[in-house]
Amino acid sequence: MARSLSQTIAAWRRRLWRRCFFWAVPHLEYKPWPFFCFRREKIGFSAYSVVSAVYNSALYLDDFFRSLTRQSLDFRRHIQLVMVNDGSTDGSAAVIEKWRKRYPDNITQLRKENGGAGSARNAGLPLARHPWVTFIDSDDFVHPDYFLQVDEALKARRSRRVTLMACGRVQYLEAAQRFRNAWSGLTISAGRDLKEHPHNDLEDDLCLVTNSAFFLKEEIERQSLRFSEANWPSCEDGDFVLRYVDGSAEGRVLFYGRPKYYHRRRRLKNSLCDTAVNKKEFYLDRLEGAFERLLADLAAKHGRAPAYAQRAVFCHLAQTWRDAAGRPENLDCLSPAEKMSFLNLSRAISARLDDELILNSDFPAALGLSASPDYRRLFLKHFKNAGSARPDDLSAIISDLRMARQATPAG
Repeated sequence: MARSLSQTIAAWRRRLWRRCFFWAVPHLEYKPWPFFCFRREKIGFSAYSVVSAVYNSALYLDDFFRSLTRQSLDFRRHIQLVMVNDGSTDGSAAVIEKWRKRYPDNITQLRKENGGAGSARNAGLPLARHPWVTFIDSDDFVHPDYFLQVDEALKARRSRRVTLMACGRVQYLEAAQRFRNAWSGLTISAGRDLKEHPHNDLEDDLCLVTNSAFFLKEEIERQSLRFSEANWPSCEDGDFVLRYVDGSAEGRVLFYGRPKYYHRRRRLKNSLCDTAVNKKEFYLDRLEGAFERLLADLAAKHGRAPAYAQRAVFCHLAQTWRDAAGRPENLDCLSPAEKMSFLNLSRAISARLDDELILNSDFPAALGLSASPDYRRLFLKHFKNAGSARPDDLSAIISDLRMARQATPAG
């Protein structure tokens, strides 16, 4: 049926404004805005559901919705947004409702009492109706071609069963209005090449996040898999990914650095990423409930935790101690007894890791582990090797780690 003049004008207005947001973003990869304004949305191969936990994100939600509704892959045909309002006390509900009225067939708002990101995602998962599910955070945004590039990669491998696809990440520093590459759980975050692995061997690549990764809905349901709702600051993602990979039926895992996910580092520094390091749960519940239990479950299942799971846990643990060595004041939230519990949990986890993996695996340079064998040997001394040479003084351990970091060559 032919469109009326008003419908045609509205369509062109959408096409024009779809890219204006990105024209204001100072990133060299963006093409000139006329290219986007006069390009028609493309019909894709598959369809995608975004389940997003929303908690007091009103300042950022318009950017979130603009980046998704103005994708080069036809939004109305291929993308569904499930917005789970997790007890927000700001104007988040009103912003979501404004966008829901514009796209009533594509956007759903679900309201619930505050229970954390894991609880919100679990509530939204049953409403996801498309084959692929991702969990974009409500204060982040994505490149205009993000979904199209994902779709094209999946179409090119449609003869194989892909179970997981992890995309590249870039940090958006809101205060400085600039971008920087970030490993953020992906060793290829700065790259563009597509890498493919068997579902049960991720080799040297890591995926510790769910917001820039795509999961098969049928695989999630087959495993009856859900996010942990325990109080694990900044950790339920890694637990979900590793259990998903371990339980997946035969297939392939893709790592693709070209589709860009933009992770916002807030100017106000009030996101969970900024505040988690000042919470005792970050050092106690997170280590015991996620890392130690995960490795124990995988070891009980396989006889030994797979190497990719060990690497992922070690990256989390090493980054936690790297930050503690750089900012010892972060540990002020712990009592003396809790500091000893933190040290003992770190040692219990390290006991489940292979020495060879700690000493010789290739890790992201951001962890401060790549260039210094002395730093890795120090880890073994303090956290794994038993005996009188292993000190129990937390201050001495932090001092040793700090000196080892400072002696690490830049690189």
